[in-house]
Amino acid sequence: MAFFEPLSQAFIPLKLHYLKHEYTTPEIASDIPIAHQIKHVHKPTAEEFFRLYYTTKTPVIITGVMDDWPALEKWTKDYLVEKTGACTHTFRYGRENIKMKVGDYLESAQKYSELLKQKKQDPSLSIEEDVAKLFPALPKSTDEKIPYMRHFGPLQNWKVLASDVKPECLFPEPSKVFLRNFIFVGIPGTKTNIHYDDSDNFMAVISGEKLITLLPPDGEEEMNLEPHQKQRLRDFEALPFDDPADLRIDMKDTSKTILMHEHPVFKSAKHVYYSPIKKGEIVFFPARWYHYIHNVDLSVSVTVQSTPL
Repeated sequence: MAFFEPLSQAFIPLKLHYLKHEYTTPEIASDIPIAHQIKHVHKPTAEEFFRLYYTTKTPVIITGVMDDWPALEKWTKDYLVEKTGACTHTFRYGRENIKMKVGDYLESAQKYSELLKQKKQDPSLSIEEDVAKLFPALPKSTDEKIPYMRHFGPLQNWKVLASDVKPECLFPEPSKVFLRNFIFVGIPGTKTNIHYDDSDNFMAVISGEKLITLLPPDGEEEMNLEPHQKQRLRDFEALPFDDPADLRIDMKDTSKTILMHEHPVFKSAKHVYYSPIKKGEIVFFPARWYHYIHNVDLSVSVTVQSTPL
């Protein structure tokens, strides 16, 4: 497949090519049926990744290539507060926005995560009043309960941070692709509503853990949604819907019995793939692939948008 092949042509063999791969998965995700796993590859060369996955528009989870990224050790909460804390981040909810200093958000995110751990140990503990003091009230137009810091950047504007991540290591000719990098700080219980992007994307986890769910282009046809909801997805909207209370977001939490492929929205989908993404791992998902991402615990990640030049 040519590097500049139009997307409409690239999508034709996509599903068949993807299903031919031998799936592997870490022990933590052993409950995920093979048919719904995302392949993991360890330390592919840039040439191997580019030829086998990027140009064939095939999702994959990559391990090992982030081992020498300075961000893995440097990006503690205190370091990020020092470098970015005075900046103001805008949390966008349609026409309504809220603003927080990045430092205040990072401090509140850690305190909230600690409150959730206390609540898990003692379910009778009431934390609502404490949580209300940590974050500003969100607009009534959103179904989110806690703000989620998305798209801080692009990091190219923050040289001290940009030099800590090296997504260009996945490209044999980095000068032929334009990369834009953004920081996401995810609080447990927050998520990215399902949608697709026009760019080929990478998500590199610096700390914490996430759960990613992917469906191929036209995957809305397999989702259990109303026609108007499917149309909203086709129209490039991020679609909110509720998850079952018993959905297993943390694959280690076997007290939760519903796996993602059993989710009411996805239970009829043959082409739904999901996996935890942990510190030091990168997931690649091509343009127009639907993605639905949950924050398992307090996580810092870098999303990389790539576009051929």
